[in-house]
Amino acid sequence: MELYDSSISTSIFYEAANTACLPTSDKIKNEIAAAFGGSSNGMSSLLKNYGLILLSLPIAILVSMAFMLLIRFTAKLFIYLLIIFAIVVLLGMGSYLLATPGNSGTLIVAIMCFSFALIIMIAVCCIRRRLSLAAMIIKISAQFVSKNCLIVLLPCLLFALTVFYLALWVLQALGFYSLGSPMTTEHQYPFQHFNITSSIEILFGIHIFHLIWVLIFFIETSNFIIGGTAVSWYY
Repeated sequence: MELYDSSISTSIFYEAANTACLPTSDKIKNEIAAAFGGSSNGMSSLLKNYGLILLSLPIAILVSMAFMLLIRFTAKLFIYLLIIFAIVVLLGMGSYLLATPGNSGTLIVAIMCFSFALIIMIAVCCIRRRLSLAAMIIKISAQFVSKNCLIVLLPCLLFALTVFYLALWVLQALGFYSLGSPMTTEHQYPFQHFNITSSIEILFGIHIFHLIWVLIFFIETSNFIIGGTAVSWYY
């Protein structure tokens, strides 16, 4: 004895497909198909050059390790170079705005640039010890990354996991939206419209709360793993 009738399930599937929140306009369908066709061509050309992509990965790792080594030995110099660069940029922008004829707004922006540069110089004179402490922290951080190289893969892994979760969340949200009753038997353009009941609205609220909770969980999990690894390595 069969548990279900295949013809009934097929009719139910087509009925759900006709009322789902997917494009119902032939014009929109063609435009979406053309868009996906262009992206598929781009993906195919990208896959053909997979050798260059694979080659770029070790190059990026080597460059990042060289940068970490540079920061490890020249952290304090690096910080002061960034501060000097910011001051020079602000002074140069202010001088350019003063030399350029303009209205009162240009003069106000130039004065703000000079003021920010002056504030930065005063702050550097007042927090020199904190800058030295920041340089020491950067050195220790560079040592930590050089001793635990695999930790750099954690953000990439969590990013891929987050993108996968967001795709599933959007698909599930579309499924919740299509649980409502169609507003009309005719197709709506470009998407089918549904009457949403209060229970579905509550379900949407829970779904949004679930999204926020999971994203914060991913972020805090990354912080916990990195923090725990750093404490274990340091002590």
